[in-house]
This record gives sequence, structure tokens and C-alpha cells, in this order.
Amino acid sequence: MPTIRSLSRFLALMALLCLSACLAGCALPGFGTDKTPRTPGLAPGPCVVLVLPNTGNFAPISKKIETGAQLAKSSFSRNGATVHVKVIYTQPGWIEQVRALPKEFAVVGGFLQPDVFKQALSSGLTRERNVFAFLGKLPAGTEGLDAWRFFASAEDQADAVAKLLADDLGCRSVGALYPNDKFSLRMTGLLEEKLASKGIVLARSAYSGQADSAAKLLVGSGGGIEAVFLTDSWKQVDMLKRALAGAGAPSAYMVGTMIWNGYLNARPLANAANYPVAVFPSNFSRTVAPAPFNSGSYDAWHALGYDFVRFACRLNFERGYPAATANKYIPAAARMNFAMAPISYDDAGRAHQKLFMLQPGTQGAVLVNQSALRAKRDALKLNPQMVPAAPEPSPALTPSGQSAGVPAGRLIDPSKPAAPLPRGYQADGAPAVPDAPGQASPASASPAPQAAGQPASSQPVMPTRRHTSYKLSLPTPQQQ
Repeated sequence: MPTIRSLSRFLALMALLCLSACLAGCALPGFGTDKTPRTPGLAPGPCVVLVLPNTGNFAPISKKIETGAQLAKSSFSRNGATVHVKVIYTQPGWIEQVRALPKEFAVVGGFLQPDVFKQALSSGLTRERNVFAFLGKLPAGTEGLDAWRFFASAEDQADAVAKLLADDLGCRSVGALYPNDKFSLRMTGLLEEKLASKGIVLARSAYSGQADSAAKLLVGSGGGIEAVFLTDSWKQVDMLKRALAGAGAPSAYMVGTMIWNGYLNARPLANAANYPVAVFPSNFSRTVAPAPFNSGSYDAWHALGYDFVRFACRLNFERGYPAATANKYIPAAARMNFAMAPISYDDAGRAHQKLFMLQPGTQGAVLVNQSALRAKRDALKLNPQMVPAAPEPSPALTPSGQSAGVPAGRLIDPSKPAAPLPRGYQADGAPAVPDAPGQASPASASPAPQAAGQPASSQPVMPTRRHTSYKLSLPTPQQQ
């Protein structure tokens, strides 16, 4: 016959076991012990998947992303941490290959092509793993619910331009001079909205072919334009510069989009002094990038792969989680030191990349110095002849009215017109990639990167400032 004391001990033990079971059931993704055991034979450590094309015009970009990912993996290894990085190429059967991976490979990045992302969406893969697309735009109603972005959007570009012009430079008279294409109409409309929220009305004028008449209409209607937003490619900048000068606005700030980034970021521009008031948004700047990304061996695509692996390691999801759960931890995981422009997320999982504003430079693009930029414009207003006139274009460079682009790092050959961007990809705000087979790859103009995991210099891969652990701490009750 059990005594009262033994019965009390039994009840206390049962209560403790129930409490332990409840706590185990509430384990947090990536930050505690999952209810399901880890896959046998898989060493402890974060798991990351990259889904990338390895053929066609995107293949060189994929190689750079892979190299950046391996740099991140190697930096963790040197600090005693194991990180598993798996690359799957978008060939027939790629979805089945992802599904065959252990559940710990829950964070999947890549999807450089919108059609490939749509395959992941329609197959249900985005409900099984946490997918991050390197795209400027996701299908309506999917961002933060079915998948997430890890790339700049067209809205991010408009935000950066509006902030520089209205907030930093104090411009009140702004115009837009643009070809009548889908990308230009969208970008101009977005900037118009951003400036309207700051009390600025954007004057607009479209052109087809030469821009002289459109520029005269724009400047005449604006009454002294301080800045002009230009959505055409850098290839057309001399034509646009002449048009603005002929219209009476030789000192207006010339503000481009990320299309200019492919021409100017890594490419030395010997005549950069001819464009003293030209600026553009970019997702990467060597001026503030950590070693080795501040050298000529690496670019924005390397930094993208490097940052994504570090971000995924901070999430450290042990399995795929519903959007409502993932969105609790994604914003905190993004609070890290980025090699590229920092990305943040709101509570609904919508991404925003705080882009840099750059100017052309003789050693590659540099961060805008606002005081120096104002001084250059003031000098131009007093003496428009201080800058040599833009040369007349050769027949090969005669404007066609169609936007064109060149991949990042590629040198411009004046005898060969640049291939147009894939139209849908450009309209989504993503960077330029070559469209025609046989075009020079993005890597062709820069030194080949070292083998994966090998830094380009004696400097450490990670910045000298301290980074937080890849594993986030438990949230406080207020954060849950």
C-alpha cells in the first residue's frame, strides 16, 4: 500500500515529465532542439542550398555566387564551425534533387530566373523549404508568404534616388527623361510616387531615338531643373548629356538606375571627370566592402553568395517552417554586417535593400560625397564649359530608343552594340546579364577569383569588426 509521501513524489515526477514534454514541443526553429532527430550521418551545423543555372548566359554569374558561398563556408571553418553548402543546378530533375536532401537543408537560395522560381512555386517546393530568390520581384502575393527576396527591387532603387535628391541634396525641381519602354515607365512611376510623398512633383518627358526635343520640353516645363532621372543605359549617357545641355540644363544632376551599375561599378572610367554630376544606385560598393571584396577580384555577385550563406547560417533552421514562424526570425537574422548593401525585412517578410549611391570613377565607382557633388554642380552652373562636351556618337552607338545593358565588369567595345537585356528580367529591376549567346561573360573584364575558400589577399575574409554568431539567441517574451 503506497504511502502519502510516495504518492506525492509520484505526482511531482509526473508533473515534471509533463512540463518537460511541453517545453520540448515549443522548441524554436534554429535556436533549440527540434522535435525530430537530426538526419543520421549529417554532422551538426547549418545547411544551405543554392539553386543556380550552370549553362547559358547566367553560368558565369552562378560561378561567382558559388565562389562567394565557399568563401563564407571557409571563414566559418577557420573558426571551428561546420557549414554544409549544397549547390544544385537547374537542369531537368532539379526539384527532385532538392527534395531528396535531408530536411536540415531547409534554407534554399538562388533562382536567378523568374521561370525557375515559378517552377519551385507551382511544384509546392516553397511550402516544403524556406526559399529565398535572388530576384528583384516575386509574383504578386507571394513575398513573405510563399518565399522571400534576397535582392534589390525596383522600389529599392526609387527609394535610394528619392532620398539622395530630396533629403540629402535638397532638390525641389526634378524631372525624368526616359525611353518609352516597360522598364522606364515603371521606374519613372515609382520615383514619381516616392517624390510625391516628399512634396515634389516629378516633371516627365519620354523620347524615342534622340532625346533633344523631349529634353527641351522637360526643361521648359520644369523652370530650371535641378536633377534629371535617366532610365536609359549608360551607353546613351552622352546623347542625354548633350540633349540636356542643349535644353539649357547642363548642370542638372544626371541620375541613373542600377543598369548603370553593370558599366561603372568595377570598370575604371578614364574620362570620369566628364560626368561630374552623374550618380546611380548600386547594391555593392568596394569603398565600404570588407576584404577581399574591396579589391578588383570580387564583385557584387561574389558578395551575394557570401552574404546569403552567412544569413542562412544565422537562421540555422533545422527544417522548413511556415511563413508565420519563419517571419519571426528572418528580420533578426538579417541584422548582420553585409558585404553588399544591407538587406532588412519587415514583420511580414518583405525585403528592402538600402542601396548605395555611387559616382563614376577612374578606378571604379565610388560612394557619393554629397558636399563635393553640390560643389561640382555649383561650379557647372557658373561655368558649363568646365566639362568637355560629350563626343558625337559613332554610327554603332546611334541611339535606338531601346534600353540596353552589359553584365557587371564587362568592358564596352564601341564597335559592338551591347546586347539588350532579357526584357522581363530587366523590367523586374534585376541587374543586367547578356542575352545573346557568345557574348563576353561578366567575369571577362576582371581578374579570375582565387579557388573557393582562398582569399584574394593576405587580409582575412571576414571584416575586422566583430560579427555576431551565426546562431541567433533566444528571443525575449516580448519578441515572441
